[in-house]
Amino acid sequence: MESLKHKNLITVHCDQEHEEQIENIKNKIKDLKIDILINNTGIWGPSHQELENIDYEAFKKTLMINALSAIKFTDVILKNCKKDHLKLIVNISSSAGSIEKNKEGNSYIYRTSKTALNSITKNMSIDLKKKYNINVFAIDPGNVKTNLNSNGMLESTECANQIIDLIFDYGESLNGKFVDLIKKEIPW
Repeated sequence: MESLKHKNLITVHCDQEHEEQIENIKNKIKDLKIDILINNTGIWGPSHQELENIDYEAFKKTLMINALSAIKFTDVILKNCKKDHLKLIVNISSSAGSIEKNKEGNSYIYRTSKTALNSITKNMSIDLKKKYNINVFAIDPGNVKTNLNSNGMLESTECANQIIDLIFDYGESLNGKFVDLIKKEIPW
């Protein structure tokens, strides 16, 4: 895993499957001035995700990691950091979570988890904008080469740079949207 280093970047590692590990990051971030939160986590889940083969324990784990952890991280940060500094939350999603674009079916666990993240993103974009003037949007990074997708076409560092450019060029205007790396809107 490539390590990012910058004087203004703090990375915190924890297992997003476990709510208590997310809660424990409060000790590492207490009173920090966090400007941007990027919820970037994802697992595929089990290899078989057909309707007739749903592994409900794996479903719960995937849902926690891919969707619910975004709520928990945001909650921990809002309660333990200086709220007036957080301006943007970016949730890394997938076009597989788009209900309108789903023309293939199958992949019940992964699709549902990313659809849930998209719904969470939309809710946050409304609530956090009203309460704290925080913008929230979801992005589909596309076919990125990762542990989840070893055959990806885009290197993870190039993807990260494109996401950073998108954040700094358009972050506020993307509130409540689901977009790809070139700012094209994806239907929820």
